[in-house]
Amino acid sequence: MNHRSAPRVVVFPMESGPQGPGRPVQVGSQDVGIAESWDDVDRLLREHGVPPEAPVLWRGGDADTWE
Repeated sequence: MNHRSAPRVVVFPMESGPQGPGRPVQVGSQDVGIAESWDDVDRLLREHGVPPEAPVLWRGGDADTWE
């Protein structure tokens, strides 16, 4: 798949909010949920039809930052 056709995926820094602590995940301009681990990010992307090879922009840390 061409990465240019994949939706933009952004994982934001950890925060505490009404949904609990975690990293907000956005696909395109849509907030799709809060992730507490890479597995959560993977699940959210699959649920929203994002191909596994789509690039992910990590803000406030990388895929290993969950605290």
